[in-house]
Amino acid sequence: MKKIIIVSITFLLCGCSSYQEITEQDVKDTILGMFDSFSVESSDKNNFYNYVTDDYLLYEMGKKFNASEFLDFASSFGTIEDDWELSDMKISIDKESAHAYFNNKGRFVTLNEGKKTLLNFEWLESAYMVRVDGKLKIKFYFSDAVNQSSEAIDWLNETPLAQIAPPSMRAKVLSAELKYLNGIPEIQWWEVVENMVFMSFSPVPNDYEIIIRDAALKGNKRIDFGVHVWAVKNQPAGWRPGNGPYLGVVTARYGEFEEKD
Repeated sequence: MKKIIIVSITFLLCGCSSYQEITEQDVKDTILGMFDSFSVESSDKNNFYNYVTDDYLLYEMGKKFNASEFLDFASSFGTIEDDWELSDMKISIDKESAHAYFNNKGRFVTLNEGKKTLLNFEWLESAYMVRVDGKLKIKFYFSDAVNQSSEAIDWLNETPLAQIAPPSMRAKVLSAELKYLNGIPEIQWWEVVENMVFMSFSPVPNDYEIIIRDAALKGNKRIDFGVHVWAVKNQPAGWRPGNGPYLGVVTARYGEFEEKD
Protein backbone atom coordinates (compact mmCIF):
# COMPACT_ATOMS: atom_id res chain seq x y z
CA MET A 1 0.00 0.00 0.00
CA LYS A 2 1.00 3.44 -0.33
CA LYS A 3 2.19 4.72 2.92
CA ILE A 4 2.81 8.49 3.44
CA ILE A 5 4.87 9.38 6.50
CA ILE A 6 4.07 12.15 8.97
CA VAL A 7 7.22 12.79 10.95
CA SER A 8 6.04 15.13 13.67
CA ILE A 9 2.79 16.82 14.67
CA THR A 10 1.90 19.64 16.96
CA PHE A 11 -1.79 19.60 17.87
CA LEU A 12 -3.52 22.84 18.81
CA LEU A 13 -7.10 23.04 20.06
CA CYS A 14 -9.09 26.11 19.17
CA GLY A 15 -11.99 27.08 21.36
CA CYS A 16 -12.79 26.24 24.91
CA SER A 17 -15.27 23.42 24.45
CA SER A 18 -14.25 20.18 26.10
CA TYR A 19 -15.92 18.21 23.30
CA GLN A 20 -14.15 18.13 19.95
CA GLU A 21 -16.11 16.55 17.13
CA ILE A 22 -13.11 16.77 14.80
CA THR A 23 -10.01 14.94 16.01
CA GLU A 24 -6.35 15.02 15.13
CA GLN A 25 -6.76 11.60 13.55
CA ASP A 26 -9.60 12.89 11.35
CA VAL A 27 -7.27 15.57 9.99
CA LYS A 28 -4.41 13.15 9.36
CA ASP A 29 -6.68 10.57 7.73
CA THR A 30 -8.15 13.18 5.41
CA ILE A 31 -4.79 14.48 4.23
CA LEU A 32 -3.16 11.07 3.89
CA GLY A 33 -6.25 9.65 2.20
CA MET A 34 -6.20 12.49 -0.29
CA PHE A 35 -2.58 11.74 -1.23
CA ASP A 36 -3.23 8.00 -1.50
CA SER A 37 -6.26 8.61 -3.71
CA PHE A 38 -4.29 10.08 -6.63
CA SER A 39 -1.07 8.11 -6.17
CA VAL A 40 0.06 6.00 -9.11
CA GLU A 41 -0.79 2.91 -7.04
CA SER A 42 -4.42 4.00 -6.62
CA SER A 43 -6.83 1.80 -8.54
CA ASP A 44 -9.49 4.52 -8.69
CA LYS A 45 -8.41 8.15 -9.01
CA ASN A 46 -12.03 9.23 -8.58
CA ASN A 47 -11.63 8.36 -4.92
CA PHE A 48 -9.97 11.79 -4.72
CA TYR A 49 -13.45 13.33 -4.70
CA ASN A 50 -14.19 11.59 -1.39
CA TYR A 51 -11.59 13.79 0.31
CA VAL A 52 -12.40 17.21 -1.18
CA THR A 53 -15.46 19.44 -1.26
CA ASP A 54 -17.45 20.14 -4.41
CA ASP A 55 -15.94 23.63 -4.53
CA TYR A 56 -12.39 22.42 -3.77
CA LEU A 57 -9.66 24.81 -4.85
CA LEU A 58 -5.92 24.20 -5.09
CA TYR A 59 -3.46 27.05 -5.49
CA GLU A 60 -0.09 25.86 -6.79
CA MET A 61 2.59 27.25 -9.09
CA GLY A 62 0.68 30.51 -9.30
CA LYS A 63 -2.33 28.70 -10.75
CA LYS A 64 -5.76 27.69 -9.49
CA PHE A 65 -7.09 24.17 -9.96
CA ASN A 66 -10.45 22.64 -9.15
CA ALA A 67 -10.59 18.91 -8.40
CA SER A 68 -10.91 17.64 -11.97
CA GLU A 69 -8.29 20.08 -13.26
CA PHE A 70 -5.85 18.90 -10.60
CA LEU A 71 -6.35 15.22 -11.45
CA ASP A 72 -5.69 16.00 -15.12
CA PHE A 73 -2.61 17.98 -14.12
CA ALA A 74 -1.28 15.21 -11.85
CA SER A 75 -1.73 12.56 -14.55
CA SER A 76 0.12 14.56 -17.20
CA PHE A 77 3.65 13.80 -16.01
CA GLY A 78 3.91 10.10 -16.83
CA THR A 79 4.65 9.26 -13.19
CA ILE A 80 5.36 5.58 -12.51
CA GLU A 81 6.51 5.79 -8.87
CA ASP A 82 5.76 8.39 -6.21
CA ASP A 83 6.33 9.10 -2.55
CA TRP A 84 5.56 11.92 -0.14
CA GLU A 85 6.93 12.64 3.32
CA LEU A 86 5.05 15.15 5.48
CA SER A 87 6.77 16.71 8.48
CA ASP A 88 6.47 19.48 11.07
CA MET A 89 2.69 19.41 10.82
CA LYS A 90 0.70 21.94 12.86
CA ILE A 91 -3.03 21.34 13.27
CA SER A 92 -5.73 23.66 14.59
CA ILE A 93 -9.31 22.53 15.08
CA ASP A 94 -12.60 24.34 15.40
CA LYS A 95 -16.05 22.87 15.86
CA GLU A 96 -16.77 22.25 12.18
CA SER A 97 -13.44 22.94 10.48
CA ALA A 98 -9.73 22.34 10.75
CA HIS A 99 -6.52 23.74 9.35
CA ALA A 100 -3.13 22.10 8.91
CA TYR A 101 0.18 23.32 7.56
CA PHE A 102 3.32 21.29 7.05
CA ASN A 103 6.44 20.57 5.02
CA ASN A 104 6.17 18.09 2.17
CA LYS A 105 8.99 16.31 0.37
CA GLY A 106 8.13 14.41 -2.78
CA ARG A 107 10.19 12.00 -4.89
CA PHE A 108 8.87 10.81 -8.23
CA VAL A 109 10.01 8.77 -11.19
CA THR A 110 8.50 9.66 -14.56
CA LEU A 111 8.67 7.69 -17.77
CA ASN A 112 8.42 9.62 -21.02
CA GLU A 113 9.62 8.50 -24.46
CA GLY A 114 11.36 5.53 -22.88
CA LYS A 115 13.43 7.63 -20.47
CA LYS A 116 13.09 7.76 -16.71
CA THR A 117 13.55 10.97 -14.75
CA LEU A 118 13.92 11.34 -11.00
CA LEU A 119 12.12 14.42 -9.64
CA ASN A 120 12.62 15.86 -6.16
CA PHE A 121 10.35 18.52 -4.68
CA GLU A 122 10.03 20.34 -1.39
CA TRP A 123 6.86 22.27 -0.63
CA LEU A 124 5.37 24.35 2.14
CA GLU A 125 1.70 23.39 2.19
CA SER A 126 -1.52 24.02 4.05
CA ALA A 127 -5.01 22.56 3.96
CA TYR A 128 -8.30 24.01 5.15
CA MET A 129 -10.94 21.37 5.90
CA VAL A 130 -14.64 21.55 6.67
CA ARG A 131 -17.15 18.92 7.75
CA VAL A 132 -19.57 17.92 4.99
CA ASP A 133 -22.34 15.45 5.82
CA GLY A 134 -20.35 14.23 8.79
CA LYS A 135 -17.09 13.75 6.87
CA LEU A 136 -14.06 16.03 7.00
CA LYS A 137 -13.08 17.22 3.53
CA ILE A 138 -10.46 19.56 2.10
CA LYS A 139 -11.92 22.81 0.81
CA PHE A 140 -8.75 24.78 0.05
CA TYR A 141 -5.18 23.59 -0.46
CA PHE A 142 -2.15 25.81 -0.85
CA SER A 143 1.20 24.53 -2.10
CA ASP A 144 4.38 26.56 -2.50
CA ALA A 145 7.45 24.85 -3.99
CA VAL A 146 10.59 25.93 -2.14
CA ASN A 147 13.03 23.55 -3.81
CA GLN A 148 13.00 21.24 -6.79
CA SER A 149 15.40 19.28 -8.97
CA SER A 150 15.30 16.70 -11.73
CA GLU A 151 17.77 14.15 -13.01
CA ALA A 152 17.60 12.22 -16.24
CA ILE A 153 20.27 9.64 -15.54
CA ASP A 154 20.86 6.42 -17.42
CA TRP A 155 21.57 4.21 -14.43
CA LEU A 156 18.18 5.11 -12.98
CA ASN A 157 16.61 3.03 -15.74
CA GLU A 158 18.13 -0.10 -14.20
CA THR A 159 18.03 0.92 -10.54
CA PRO A 160 14.91 0.48 -8.40
CA LEU A 161 13.71 3.72 -6.87
CA ALA A 162 13.71 2.08 -3.45
CA GLN A 163 17.46 1.52 -3.67
CA ILE A 164 18.29 5.19 -4.21
CA ALA A 165 15.46 6.54 -2.07
CA PRO A 166 15.50 7.33 1.65
CA PRO A 167 14.37 4.62 4.11
CA SER A 168 10.86 6.06 4.23
CA MET A 169 10.34 5.37 0.55
CA ARG A 170 12.03 1.98 0.76
CA ALA A 171 9.49 1.01 3.42
CA LYS A 172 6.65 2.24 1.24
CA VAL A 173 7.69 0.13 -1.75
CA LEU A 174 8.26 -2.89 0.48
CA SER A 175 4.83 -2.48 2.09
CA ALA A 176 3.17 -2.39 -1.30
CA GLU A 177 4.95 -5.58 -2.33
CA LEU A 178 3.84 -7.44 0.80
CA LYS A 179 0.16 -6.46 0.75
CA TYR A 180 -0.70 -10.09 0.07
CA LEU A 181 0.07 -10.78 3.76
CA ASN A 182 -3.32 -9.21 4.56
CA GLY A 183 -4.91 -12.31 3.09
CA ILE A 184 -3.24 -14.76 5.47
CA PRO A 185 -5.76 -15.23 8.32
CA GLU A 186 -3.20 -16.39 10.89
CA ILE A 187 -1.32 -13.08 10.68
CA GLN A 188 -2.68 -10.76 13.39
CA TRP A 189 -0.75 -7.75 12.14
CA TRP A 190 2.34 -6.93 10.16
CA GLU A 191 4.40 -3.77 9.92
CA VAL A 192 7.27 -2.47 7.83
CA VAL A 193 9.97 -0.23 9.30
CA GLU A 194 12.60 0.76 6.73
CA ASN A 195 13.82 -2.65 5.48
CA MET A 196 12.50 -4.67 8.45
CA VAL A 197 9.21 -6.55 8.56
CA PHE A 198 7.51 -7.57 11.81
CA MET A 199 4.53 -9.92 11.92
CA SER A 200 2.55 -11.66 14.64
CA PHE A 201 0.78 -15.01 14.21
CA SER A 202 -2.23 -16.34 16.13
CA PRO A 203 -2.49 -19.24 15.85
CA VAL A 204 0.94 -20.10 14.48
CA PRO A 205 0.52 -22.05 11.23
CA ASN A 206 2.71 -25.04 10.49
CA ASP A 207 4.13 -23.24 7.46
CA TYR A 208 4.98 -19.97 9.21
CA GLU A 209 8.66 -20.38 8.27
CA ILE A 210 7.70 -20.61 4.61
CA ILE A 211 5.58 -17.47 5.00
CA ILE A 212 8.36 -15.35 6.48
CA ARG A 213 10.99 -16.68 4.06
CA ASP A 214 8.70 -15.92 1.14
CA ALA A 215 8.11 -12.38 2.44
CA ALA A 216 11.83 -11.77 2.90
CA LEU A 217 12.72 -13.01 -0.58
CA LYS A 218 9.92 -11.17 -2.37
CA GLY A 219 10.73 -7.96 -0.52
CA ASN A 220 14.43 -8.24 -1.27
CA LYS A 221 13.82 -8.76 -4.97
CA ARG A 222 11.41 -5.81 -5.08
CA ILE A 223 13.60 -3.21 -3.39
CA ASP A 224 16.99 -4.71 -4.26
CA PHE A 225 18.04 -4.24 -0.65
CA GLY A 226 18.44 -6.57 2.32
CA VAL A 227 15.14 -7.44 4.04
CA HIS A 228 14.81 -8.83 7.58
CA VAL A 229 11.55 -10.51 8.65
CA TRP A 230 10.74 -11.19 12.29
CA ALA A 231 7.92 -13.52 13.38
CA VAL A 232 6.31 -13.52 16.83
CA LYS A 233 3.41 -15.35 18.45
CA ASN A 234 0.38 -13.40 19.67
CA GLN A 235 2.29 -10.21 20.47
CA PRO A 236 0.77 -6.70 20.46
CA ALA A 237 1.33 -4.43 17.49
CA GLY A 238 4.55 -2.49 17.77
CA TRP A 239 6.65 -5.43 18.97
CA ARG A 240 10.36 -5.00 18.38
CA PRO A 241 13.41 -7.21 19.01
CA GLY A 242 14.16 -7.06 22.73
CA ASN A 243 10.49 -6.73 23.70
CA GLY A 244 10.01 -10.44 24.19
CA PRO A 245 10.46 -13.87 22.57
CA TYR A 246 10.12 -14.42 18.86
CA LEU A 247 9.45 -17.44 16.67
CA GLY A 248 12.11 -16.76 14.10
CA VAL A 249 13.90 -14.24 11.92
CA VAL A 250 15.08 -14.54 8.33
CA THR A 251 17.14 -12.25 6.10
CA ALA A 252 17.18 -12.15 2.31
CA ARG A 253 19.94 -10.34 0.47
CA TYR A 254 21.04 -10.41 -3.19
CA GLY A 255 18.13 -12.72 -3.99
CA GLU A 256 19.24 -15.36 -1.51
CA PHE A 257 18.71 -16.21 2.12
CA GLU A 258 21.49 -15.13 4.43
CA GLU A 259 22.46 -18.00 6.63
CA LYS A 260 23.48 -17.35 10.21
CA ASP A 261 26.87 -18.51 11.43
